Amino acid sequence: MNIVKYGIYIIQFVGIIVGIVGQVFAEQSQRPIDSVESIVRSALAQNQADSNTITNLCELSQRLNGSGGDKPLQYALQALHIAELQQTSHGLAQSWYCVGDAYRVQGRYYKSSDAFFQSLKYWEVLGDKKGQVKALNGVGITYYHQGNYDMARRFQHLGLALSKTMGMVNEQAEALIDIGITFRNQQQLDSAMSYLLQAIDLNITSSEIMSDILYNLGTVYEQTHDYERAIKHIHRALTLKMQKKEHVGITYCYRALGRIALAQNNPQQALLYVVASLRLADSLGIGLEKYQTLGLLSEAYKQQKNYRQALLYHESATALRDSIFNAQTIQQTLDMQSSYQQEKQSYTINVLQAESDKQTLFRNALIAVGLLLLVVLWILLNRYRLKTRSEDVLKEMNAELVRNHTLLDEQAQQIHHTNTILQEANHHLQEMNIELETLNEDLYVANSQLDGKNEELHMMNTVLAGTNERLAELNNEKNEFLGIAAHDLKNPLALIQINASLMAQYYDNMVKEEHLERLNGIIATSKRMSDIITNLLDVNAIETGNLVVTPKMLNLQYCLQRSIKNFHEQASAKQLSIVFQSQESNDWVFADEQICMQIFDNLISNAVKYSPRGKNVWIMVKEQGLTLKPAPCCLIFVKDEGPGISQDDMKKLFGKFARLSARPTGGEHSTGLGLSIVKKLVEAMNGCVWCESELGKGATFCVELPIREQMESK
Repeated sequence: MNIVKYGIYIIQFVGIIVGIVGQVFAEQSQRPIDSVESIVRSALAQNQADSNTITNLCELSQRLNGSGGDKPLQYALQALHIAELQQTSHGLAQSWYCVGDAYRVQGRYYKSSDAFFQSLKYWEVLGDKKGQVKALNGVGITYYHQGNYDMARRFQHLGLALSKTMGMVNEQAEALIDIGITFRNQQQLDSAMSYLLQAIDLNITSSEIMSDILYNLGTVYEQTHDYERAIKHIHRALTLKMQKKEHVGITYCYRALGRIALAQNNPQQALLYVVASLRLADSLGIGLEKYQTLGLLSEAYKQQKNYRQALLYHESATALRDSIFNAQTIQQTLDMQSSYQQEKQSYTINVLQAESDKQTLFRNALIAVGLLLLVVLWILLNRYRLKTRSEDVLKEMNAELVRNHTLLDEQAQQIHHTNTILQEANHHLQEMNIELETLNEDLYVANSQLDGKNEELHMMNTVLAGTNERLAELNNEKNEFLGIAAHDLKNPLALIQINASLMAQYYDNMVKEEHLERLNGIIATSKRMSDIITNLLDVNAIETGNLVVTPKMLNLQYCLQRSIKNFHEQASAKQLSIVFQSQESNDWVFADEQICMQIFDNLISNAVKYSPRGKNVWIMVKEQGLTLKPAPCCLIFVKDEGPGISQDDMKKLFGKFARLSARPTGGEHSTGLGLSIVKKLVEAMNGCVWCESELGKGATFCVELPIREQMESK
């Protein structure tokens, strides 16, 4: 059992070393290709090829794979040659995988399968789970391309299960993509969509993997005839693949867009995409891609009723297909898999035989130890015989010891007497110690009680300090409130009194226009007072928890157009244009209608209030899509061309009673409560609001509201 335990430790240690080497390889992948090639050439020129050279060659093969040409395969085969000379398991596993991947991209699936199986064998010997996942996924891909979907899913599920166990997110996503593709080609579209969406839920950061997910989602939408979503996803995938220069992936995207154009009866556009795909596949030397693209090109010419060209490309596609997919290739792959299983079984038998040899060696060691113990026992018996002979000498020595013992007894009696005296003194000291311990206990109890009182006093002081701080805040708010009541309500009341007095005193002397002017002044002033009181009541309702939110599915365009209409006259008075834009024909959110109207009125009122004459106020609506929130949201922008907001003002923008440096352009009034109310109302509906501004360039207020119910998760 100990031998087995030590063997496990050794395997774990080797696994750690392999993991470190893999991490170094991953870090080196960011180096410039020219730099890696220079290092490889230098090592080969000096005959210093080692494990680092194998790693660098594999890195070059992987990074160039899919960019066209034979370089990826040449680098992989060169790495394999060095690994075979050195007979290093990790180098063989790594280089065989790169050889398989290079053959896969070229469409040579028999050779690709053989290489992936060889790689899998060495990864299993090393106990490297990550390498096993990569090799299993590679084998699954070759079966998929040969149309053996059941075998493909078998290996893909093995890779998925192993990656989940090891917590490898990127490998798990790749396995989910491969399974989704296999289901898609079997026309099991619901299953395909399920696996691809599981891959998205993993929140992959790799743009290469994300582009593969988007592309394959697009092809599933294509097969469900949802061409709009299909084009959207494939275009996003094409953009990512162009950024990373994934030429093989670009070929896939062009061909997919060509298929969709054909499905939409647009053969002219289809030809543009298909010809681009064919040229790229031809330059890359990818046989399978060229075969599929030739077939698509035949369909495009057939749809244009150019049957001669259609037949020509159909015959070319058929000839190329026969060279790629033939019964002998598929049978060779199955034979190769059987050979791999037999070799794996032979390897297991060899391991068991080695274990048996170790156990035999262990038994022989036990026999040797037994013989050694017999020798030691004989030596002990001989020593016992010698001991018996020396007993007489020991008896004489004992007699001498008895005499010495008698002398020691006499000395012991004297010591005993001395000890008695010391014990009496110790007893007295113990009594004194007991008295001191009693006093110490009383003192400890007193100190504990004092500490408890001090702690209670400290807690009371902390609570009192917090209460005082809150009272100070409430006092400041009270003073602000009284200031508003004294200043903002006093002046409007005075204006109302003046206008009313003038009308009462000079009513008969005034013409009708003067009556209307005075009455309009009274109405405007009373509305200003009503706005101030409404803002104060809204703040009180929000802070006391009395605000009632009744969300429902709400049409944003309807609410915004109502709010814009409310400010049409005020904007016209300042020669302002309120421009409303929306990217969607129907913009729906899950919100309270009255609260939304109050939010939009506040924001549009501010934009009109701070805009100079002759400028524009922009109101835009845009669907945000997936955000940091758990559900998609809708964005509403209210943008003015006013003086903008300084950095100091941005810090207190949404505070209560905030007084900013910017002033209304038409002498309008501001209480400093509007934006504070807006923030609290937006957050009450599970939304958020912020401002983007640069001094002198206007301000944009952004409101984000959920487009479906998520109030329960709040």
